[in-house]
Amino acid sequence: ELADGWCVVNFSVPESARAKRHQLRGHLTHLGFGNVGTAMWIAPARMRPAAEQAIAELGLDKYAAIFVGDYVGGQDLTTLLYSSWDLAGIDRSYRDFIDRYAEPAAALEARAAIGPQQAFVTYLGVVDHWRKLPFRDPGLPRGVLAADWSAPAAGALFEKLVTILEGRALAHAAGYWPAGE
Repeated sequence: ELADGWCVVNFSVPESARAKRHQLRGHLTHLGFGNVGTAMWIAPARMRPAAEQAIAELGLDKYAAIFVGDYVGGQDLTTLLYSSWDLAGIDRSYRDFIDRYAEPAAALEARAAIGPQQAFVTYLGVVDHWRKLPFRDPGLPRGVLAADWSAPAAGALFEKLVTILEGRALAHAAGYWPAGE
C-alpha cells in the first residue's frame, strides 16, 4: 500500500464562496489529488503541506478538514484509486509515448552517428511529448496500480532518449546562441 499513508481533504464551502470552492478543486487537481467523492479528495500523505497551503491561501480553513492515515479496508483500494483519478487515461498517455518513441530510440541506439540537427529536432519532440506526462501522474505507489502500469517503461525510455540525444542537441543549439561577452 502506501508507507506514510494517505492525505484526505474534505470540504464544505458555502454557496456564497462558490468561486473559491472551484479554485480549491482546481488547486487540488493540479497538486495531484484524486476526487474520491463529493468534496472529498485523496493523495499520498506527502501532499498534506501543499493541501494545507492551498486551503490557507484561499482562506477556506474553517470549511476544510484534512486527515492523514492508512487505508484500512472496504472497497478495493486499486478500484477506488482508478475511479478517483483518470489512471487509465494517464497510462494510455505513457503508452502513446512508448509507441511513438520506442522504434526511434532503438534506431538511434543502433546508429554510430546521429546528425546534430536530427538530434536537436528529435530531442525537442521527446521533451515536448514527455513534459506533460509527469504532471498528470499523481505518483501513486506501484503496489496499488495495475500490474501492467506503463509509467516505469515510459520513464526508462525517456531517460534513454535523453542520454542519446541531449548532448548532441545542445551542442547543435549552441551554434545558434550569441557568443558570450
